[in-house]
Amino acid sequence: MAILRAGPFGSQSGFGSMHQDEPPAATFNPLPINCALVDWTNDGWRAVKGKEENGAGSAWSYITSPTASDSFSGTTDSNSLVFTFLYQAAVATSFNLDYSATSTGFGPDAFVAVGVDGVTVLFDREQGFLDETVSVSGSAIIDMPIAVRPILVSISSVGRLEGSGSLSIAP
Repeated sequence: MAILRAGPFGSQSGFGSMHQDEPPAATFNPLPINCALVDWTNDGWRAVKGKEENGAGSAWSYITSPTASDSFSGTTDSNSLVFTFLYQAAVATSFNLDYSATSTGFGPDAFVAVGVDGVTVLFDREQGFLDETVSVSGSAIIDMPIAVRPILVSISSVGRLEGSGSLSIAP
C-alpha cells in the first residue's frame, strides 16, 4: 500500500495542518514527519530533541537518525530529555528503547514515558518522600501501528530535583 506523504513537517494539533514547510530552527511544533524508521526518497529521517538542564528551558535540536542517544544532568527542579516526531507507515514497525532517570532530594521523582498516537505505551516511575535517591531504568520494544495519517511519538525521561537520565533509541 502506498501512502500519500504529509509534510515534510506537520502540526500536532490535527490532520488539517499536516502540510507545513520546515521551520528555520528545530521546534516542538511543527514536527518532522517520518516514514516509519527509514528515510523518505527525498528527505532524511528526523526527530526533535528537547533537553532541559538546571531549569534553563528546553534547547531544541534535530536528531538525524532513528539510532540516537543522549543524556541529561542537572541540580534544579527541571531536568529532562525528550525525543519526539510524527510518522506514517504502510506496515507496523517498532524500535528499541533503553532508558534511565534518577532523582535525588526531598520528595524525588524520576520517570520515563512513551506515547504513541495519544496512548501511553510505557510509563516507568519511582517517587520518594524523604531526602533520598530514586531511579528507573530498563529496555523496551515500542510498537508503532500502521499509520496512513501522521501520528505523534513522544519519548521522555525526567529527573526532578537533582536529576539525571538518558534515552537511547534504535530500529
